[in-house]
Amino acid sequence: MRKRTVIASIFLLPLLLYSTEISTVKKPKSPTTGVLLSIGATVVPVGLGCLVWQAAAPGGNDVFMWCGGLLVASGAILGPDAGHFYVEQWSKGGERAGIRFTIGLVMTVSLGAYAIGGIAGSLDPSTSENGVASLTWPVFLLSSAAYVVYTVWDIATVPGSVREYNDSITESGQLRFRPYLDVPNEKYGLSLVYNF
Repeated sequence: MRKRTVIASIFLLPLLLYSTEISTVKKPKSPTTGVLLSIGATVVPVGLGCLVWQAAAPGGNDVFMWCGGLLVASGAILGPDAGHFYVEQWSKGGERAGIRFTIGLVMTVSLGAYAIGGIAGSLDPSTSENGVASLTWPVFLLSSAAYVVYTVWDIATVPGSVREYNDSITESGQLRFRPYLDVPNEKYGLSLVYNF
């Protein structure tokens, strides 16, 4: 009974904490927090996935291998966009995760083809008789470089996304007085403006 209570508390506590923060006025968010979320959501799952892989390697446990692979993939694909998700830019984050998924797929296929070509011939691309390894190794290297550059660029653009978010919330939900000045018609005054 106590074990069930603890498990239920673990799952319900975030919901209770989140529900206390809900308000109609959105607060500005920090660019530093966005960048740290992107870095942390990339590094932590990839690191844990590698540790799980390492633990599974001696026995060859398939479950641990799959779990490690899923952790690495989630961190590598979705992690860099955590900062964009933090500021509710779901389409930007999803689009960039899709591009990273495609680059990762090219990396995986080219590495697999290299390994298969290496097993069939030789692991040295210069001496491979079938030529598969010599063709796929450069593809793997180029796609890996593209992945790293794109990921670093994606994390570097998080502060801009946070600024866009903060600019969008400062204009909405506020009542303001604005001066009205029409020089050609010689009219002036104050207008009361509420942005939705």
